[in-house]
Amino acid sequence: MSVLEIKGSLLQLIADISDEKLLRYLHNDLLEKTKNEDWWENLPLNVQSELDEAIEESYEETNWVSDDDARKQIQKQA
Repeated sequence: MSVLEIKGSLLQLIADISDEKLLRYLHNDLLEKTKNEDWWENLPLNVQSELDEAIEESYEETNWVSDDDARKQIQKQA
């Protein structure tokens, strides 16, 4: 079963439920299970530092690269 088929099946199952108590339970359970984790906190500290540094460097105009130069660099790597 594909992801799209699973989603469709879940939607149909939920649409067929008329018990409000059950719907509230499912709603709350799904909300709890699908809370967005803060992925940043799951990164190792050295990776967080490297990303912070890269973001800071991106504000410096001397580090900017034109579209043409970026394309050339990518073509060289391919």
